[in-house]
Amino acid sequence: MRKFLVFLMFNLATATAALAQDGFGPADVVPSERVPDLARCLTAPASEASTDCFSGEGIPEGARRFSEAMERDTALGFPAILTGVTEAGPVDLASAIIPRISPSEPQAVLVNGASGVEIVLERVFAPEPPRTPGTNSILARSPGAAEQSRARIAAYRVLPGGGQRFVVHDTVTERCLNCPPLGVSVTYLDYLRGRLVGVEQLGWFDPVPASEEIAARLEAADIRVLQARLNQLGYPAGPVDGAAGRMTLAAFYDLKADHCLDRDPRMRPVIPVLARTTADLQGAPCADAISERPPAPDAAADAAPPAAETPADVVPQPADTPAAATATVALPLLAGIYASDPSLCPAAGAQDASLVGIAPGMVSRLGESCTVVDVSGEWPDLAIALDCGTGAGVADFEITMTGPDGFIHDGLGFALCTP
Repeated sequence: MRKFLVFLMFNLATATAALAQDGFGPADVVPSERVPDLARCLTAPASEASTDCFSGEGIPEGARRFSEAMERDTALGFPAILTGVTEAGPVDLASAIIPRISPSEPQAVLVNGASGVEIVLERVFAPEPPRTPGTNSILARSPGAAEQSRARIAAYRVLPGGGQRFVVHDTVTERCLNCPPLGVSVTYLDYLRGRLVGVEQLGWFDPVPASEEIAARLEAADIRVLQARLNQLGYPAGPVDGAAGRMTLAAFYDLKADHCLDRDPRMRPVIPVLARTTADLQGAPCADAISERPPAPDAAADAAPPAAETPADVVPQPADTPAAATATVALPLLAGIYASDPSLCPAAGAQDASLVGIAPGMVSRLGESCTVVDVSGEWPDLAIALDCGTGAGVADFEITMTGPDGFIHDGLGFALCTP
């Protein structure tokens, strides 16, 4: 088996650390009645060691270890109070109060992965949002709009191949805490076997409506709402433009497959999932098992769909909609054909050395098709193992990523071919 090495150009402010011998779980949570006293102790003069605050009766030993890890392994470097843990897989979601920031408002923290503790806001922070159509639209209406820096896990998805995707939302307002929301930012944090393998910022979207309004607009076959909700739930559907193109349909079918629904254009069966506005960290019932190879593709999945119940209940279908790709391990790159020169797009056959085809869990180059079977290392330096099934194997394929839709290979810059 050969190695596929990825050296990323992103520099994160957070430090990484080896996972503590013991992770953090619900038994390490500080009882709610002890939180106010702890918060006061942790904001006392610096002469008082923060570890002394955790010596009181009824405070778990794991709470002290967690606070030490937050001081040692995060960019903020402040002690913290563990107020909750929800177990999800190799990486779990915790909530923590950082008294020097706020004595009562919890921060989302990812725990038990390769980096030990990761404050979600530190992972997703960017000085400027990506200039997507949604971001530009909100800024055109409200030039002073900005994210509140109150990152929260709004959705969770188990990816093909067993990776974990935490979907982070932050409210966009006119730079004030009590202003009405102008929109919501969406960022994906992707992990595989506890290691961060991808950070993708999707930009800003209009505010998320109440569940009842989402359901009503989907019943009326509002494609824009469908696209927004797919993006916001961890299924990248492309721009919110009201046109059900290939990205929208691929995301729509992926969502249906994860929830054990037929691969057909009917929208109504999936409305309850799309209308849910709280994160479920148990994962969808028919998603891949975490970190395990997915089952072989089911030929019946591509069978002709049954007739739609009503025209308004159907997502419009292009005549050439492709079947969804089957993946072993998700890649930290958008699916598509990458070319070193735009004139080479589209890549018919992908036989040229200046063309690389990438689907979720697959790499095709020079006419060879390789399955990605493992990702090791830690963001931003990753090593991806390929099984090319050629007997003699292939040469290592080394790239330097420039983003989720571009990389450098053998001195050539590759960019994603757009339809």
